[in-house]
Amino acid sequence: MQAYLARRIILGGLTALLVSLLIFAILRIAPGDVAMMIAMEITGGEASDITEEDLQAIRESVGLNAPLPQQYVNWLFDILRLDWGTSMFSGTEVWAEFKSRIPITLQLVIMAQGLAISLGIPAGVIMALRRDTWIDYVVRIFSLAGLSVPSFWTATLLLVGGMYLLDWNPRLKYVPFVDDPVENLKQFIWPAVMLGYISSATQARMMRSTMLEVLRQDYIRTAHAKGLRAFVVVYRHTLKNALIPVVTVIGVTFALTMGGSIIIEQIFSLPGIGRLMIEGMNQRDYPVVQSLVTVFSMWVVFVNLLVDLTYGVLDPRVRYD
Repeated sequence: MQAYLARRIILGGLTALLVSLLIFAILRIAPGDVAMMIAMEITGGEASDITEEDLQAIRESVGLNAPLPQQYVNWLFDILRLDWGTSMFSGTEVWAEFKSRIPITLQLVIMAQGLAISLGIPAGVIMALRRDTWIDYVVRIFSLAGLSVPSFWTATLLLVGGMYLLDWNPRLKYVPFVDDPVENLKQFIWPAVMLGYISSATQARMMRSTMLEVLRQDYIRTAHAKGLRAFVVVYRHTLKNALIPVVTVIGVTFALTMGGSIIIEQIFSLPGIGRLMIEGMNQRDYPVVQSLVTVFSMWVVFVNLLVDLTYGVLDPRVRYD
């Protein structure tokens, strides 16, 4: 087990290293001069007032005049020391900005996945137990809509419909949970529903398929023949074995939900790291984008590791020797 964990941690570190190298290269290859963008923001958009000496001074101040390999190595060592640099435009420390915004994104992701799991898994079980009935067809159509319609589109429809039909607008100013729990949950519930809808649909479809496969097994028929109650057969013998593929889907959707929060936070004006990522990409703010993309990649690696370890809990036959 220890050897397996060590291998996965090493592979996760190499994955994050590769992702950081790719995003570093992509940002540098993209057209445009960041020094010019910073200078135009300082001068209020007047390019005629900017000289080459001004651009050189800006490059010197933000570290863009060093060779690219040196820039990458310096940034890599800094991020390992939790020194993520400062924003090229706002001048704030990226690490401090990250610490202040990550609770918002984590709350959104956890609420979205909590709703997805609490709705998706029971829906999949019901569809499997009521196969080819009207309940099965209705829930399948509902889950298919979740797989077909993007979350940003349903979120936009919710905002437009709320404004025109119900005279409702989401709160634009973030309310911390410790200050006002009720207002905080009211602010997060609809973004969480929009973000978790797709995940719940995916989990429901997978749960239905695996439940049907397990229900056809001989040991399930034997359990029914022994006179066990239907609830006992489903809970003890069917559900646990059917959950293993579903756990994989939950892990994938949990990781993808972090990425999906980028758009949802922008739509609902939530000041999380997703919104910070959009702002950094629009300004080509190298320290912000590089650091956050590395965090997203490590999040995916960490979730996949948790999923693999969960297999051993659900099925004692799984070993990592």
